[in-house]
Amino acid sequence: MGESHATDAFNPEREFMEREEIEDRQERMLREKVEHAYKNTSHYREAFDEADIDPSDIKTIDDYQRLVPTMLKEDVRENRSVEDPFGGFLAVDRDEIDYYHTSTGTTGTPTFMPVQETEVSAASELIARTLYPSGIAEGDVALNAGMFYHLYSRMIEDAYHNHLDMIHFNRGGLPFEVESDLEEDVELWEMGNPAVINMTHSSLQKATTLLQEHDIDPSDAFPELKAVVTAGAVVTGTARQELEEFWGVPLIEHGGPTDQMSFMGTFCEARTEGWGHFFEDQGFHEIIDLDTLEPVAEGERGEHTYTTFHLDSTPYLRWRSEDAGVHGGYDCSCGRCHMRTQILGRTVQAVNVQETSVFPRDFEEVRDRHGYPESPYQIVRRPEQPQDLLTVLFSADISDQERTSIVSDLAESLGLEESDVDMDHIDEDDIPMKGQWKYRLIRDEDE
Repeated sequence: MGESHATDAFNPEREFMEREEIEDRQERMLREKVEHAYKNTSHYREAFDEADIDPSDIKTIDDYQRLVPTMLKEDVRENRSVEDPFGGFLAVDRDEIDYYHTSTGTTGTPTFMPVQETEVSAASELIARTLYPSGIAEGDVALNAGMFYHLYSRMIEDAYHNHLDMIHFNRGGLPFEVESDLEEDVELWEMGNPAVINMTHSSLQKATTLLQEHDIDPSDAFPELKAVVTAGAVVTGTARQELEEFWGVPLIEHGGPTDQMSFMGTFCEARTEGWGHFFEDQGFHEIIDLDTLEPVAEGERGEHTYTTFHLDSTPYLRWRSEDAGVHGGYDCSCGRCHMRTQILGRTVQAVNVQETSVFPRDFEEVRDRHGYPESPYQIVRRPEQPQDLLTVLFSADISDQERTSIVSDLAESLGLEESDVDMDHIDEDDIPMKGQWKYRLIRDEDE
C-alpha cells in the first residue's frame, strides 16, 4: 500500500480504511441491504421466496455473490406500469420520496427514479471526497456550466454547498455553444472567479479550443482556479495530460450511473495513469465477466456492477450498469485501499475481434496519442461476433504513412496482428449523431 495522504482527505477515517475493515463493513451492510430489500419490495420478496432463499442465509460476501443473482435495467423497465413506475423495487412509502427524476436513457428507455434527500447527501459526500484534495476551501466559488438536466448536477451542487461550504455559481445553458459566446462567457466566469469549473467533456474541449484560439490563458483569466471537473464521457490519458497542461490544474473525472448514485473519481495521483477509485465503504462494487457473470481478477475487463448502501428507496442488488471497466486492484500510491478502476465505455459498444473485446476508448487512446483528439470516427461491428477483422472509419485527413502508424499502434495495444486491423476514411458529415452532442461510435454493418 502507498503512503497515506490523510491530510489531503475530506473523510480520512473512511477513505483510508484498511482492506479488511472495508470488507467487514461491506458484509455487515450487505446483510442489512438484503433484509431491507426482502421486507420492503415485492420484487425481491417474490424472487427470494421462489428461489427458497431466506435473507438470513446471506452472511458473507461469498454468500451474497453465490445466492443473489445480478439484475439488469430491463428488470425494472419490463415490470413497471402507470400504477407502479418502479417495477416492484420501491422500498419506501411514496410520501417519503422528496422528488422524482429520470435516468439519461443512454442505454435504453429512461428509468423513473424516486429520490430522497438523504440519498443525495450521501452520494454528494462521495463527490466531495474527490474534490477536496485539489485544495478547495470554504467560501471558494464552484462554477456549474450546464448539465442542469442531469441528477448528477443536483448531487455535485449539494457537494459544493452542503459538504464543502462553497458558493456555487450556475451558468445557464451550455457554455461556448457558438464562438460569439466566448467573450460573454469569459467575462461571466472572471466575475465569478471560480476555484472549480464543472462541465461536460464536450463543452470542456470546446472551451479549451476557443480559449487557445484567442490566446486566453486560464491562469490569468481565472487566478483562483484549483480544479476542472467533468463527467459523462471517457477521457483518454493523452487528452487528460493536454487538458491539465492547458488549464494548469488537475482534471477530476466522475464516472458511474446516476441510477445508483455511486461514482468513480479520478482525483489522486493515479489519475495520470487513468485510474480512479470507487469508495467501497458506501457500496459493494464488482466487475464481472460478461459471459460467466463471475467477478474478474485484477487486470481483467468486465462489467461494473453495483450494490449501493445509501440507496434506500430502490435497493437494487448487484445492478449491472452496462459500463465496461478494468479491475485495477486495491493498492494505490495515494494510500487508499478502495478498488481502483477505469471505465472503458458501454458494454453495448464492444466489438469482439477474435478473442479481444474492443471499446471506443481503445481507439481513442491511440487517436489522441497521434494528435487527432477531435476527429470523429466509427468502429464497424459485423453481425457475427466475434469478427476476424477490426475496421475503423476515421474522419481525419491523414497520409498513408500516418495511417500505417496508427494501425500498427492500435494492433499492438490490443494484442492483434497488423493484418487484423483495417482503417478507411469517412467524411465527418457521414457519421450520424446520437442526440445533439455525441457521435455514434459504433456502426453496425447492416446499417
